[in-house]
Amino acid sequence: MNARAKKEFLLKPQHARTNHKMRDLVDQAVTALPEVGIRKSAQFLASMRVPLEVAVRTLVYPKRRRAVKPPSYGRQR
Repeated sequence: MNARAKKEFLLKPQHARTNHKMRDLVDQAVTALPEVGIRKSAQFLASMRVPLEVAVRTLVYPKRRRAVKPPSYGRQR
């Protein structure tokens, strides 16, 4: 990757979440998952109108949820 392409890549937000309400709802469901189970968590997300694809992905693979980190603009060592 050349320097210009690398700079453009670093300046773009990477997978930034824009829907904070949905993020909070999904966080609640994933947190409650061990106590209430997948069915109740799925019902909660469905009642809050979270899209089916998002609910399935986050409940079936809760540890694979991406953690969004801002790009590092400093020098890498």
